[in-house]
Amino acid sequence: MLFALASNGWATINASHYLFPRYTGQTIAADRDVATVAACVVAVGNGANIVRVHNVPMVAQGLAVADAVYRRVLPHGMDH
Repeated sequence: MLFALASNGWATINASHYLFPRYTGQTIAADRDVATVAACVVAVGNGANIVRVHNVPMVAQGLAVADAVYRRVLPHGMDH
C-alpha cells in the first residue's frame, strides 16, 4: 500500500525503496527524485502537513508549484 492512515490520523507514505523502482524503473535512489516530488504533491493534496524527504530543495520547489496551482495563486501577469 502506498498510502496509509494511521490510527492517530497521520497519513504515511513508504514507497521509495520498494514501490518507486517498480513504477519508475529507476534503481538508483537519486534518479527517483521526480517520483518523490510527485508522491509528496499527492500526499499534501490529500491532507499531509509534513513530508520527510532527502532532496528538500527539489520537493520544496514541487510543493510550492502545487500549492500555487491548488490555491490558484499565480505570479502577476499570469492570471489568465
